Amino acid sequence: MKKETYCKYCKNKFIARTSNQVFCNKVCSYKHYRKKYVEEKYGGIDPVPENIPCNECGKLFTPRNVYHKYCSKACGNKVNKRKYKYKKRMTNFKIFERDGFRCVYCGKTSYEDEIKLTIDHVKPQTKNGEHTMDNLVTSCDDCNVAKSDIELGSEIYSDIKRVIAERNRKCGYTGNEIMYL
Repeated sequence: MKKETYCKYCKNKFIARTSNQVFCNKVCSYKHYRKKYVEEKYGGIDPVPENIPCNECGKLFTPRNVYHKYCSKACGNKVNKRKYKYKKRMTNFKIFERDGFRCVYCGKTSYEDEIKLTIDHVKPQTKNGEHTMDNLVTSCDDCNVAKSDIELGSEIYSDIKRVIAERNRKCGYTGNEIMYL
């Protein structure tokens, strides 16, 4: 069944494995049908350029569509990781700044008492606590570990929520915006 024939797209000679094989490889097949599609849909002018540089590494590649900006998943993931890290740092800083770089439970500060500050969920994640500005507070490492995933008593909880709402209002935060942690 194998016979020598010419590729319908690149015109190179190749050995066909089946009687109806008209392209030498998948790339030629894709390019042929892509060209046909572009002629029908866009009048021959392809909206997706042939070779563009990757936005991450600069390597030239042929995009699959107009939104395709990276040559590989690895390059896209690198960019997304950087964006996520930046958002995380900004979120932590917003919360620390709102709370005056002071633990809301014991009142210690990072600059006076030389303690490590962390972000704590007032209502724990294990109890369906959300990643929102009105559920996140500045906490020192000791208080955060001691509190763990324990829900606060209703009186303390309502006091902290009131203080957070007040601080959010002063800083211009809505309180229900999702934060990246």
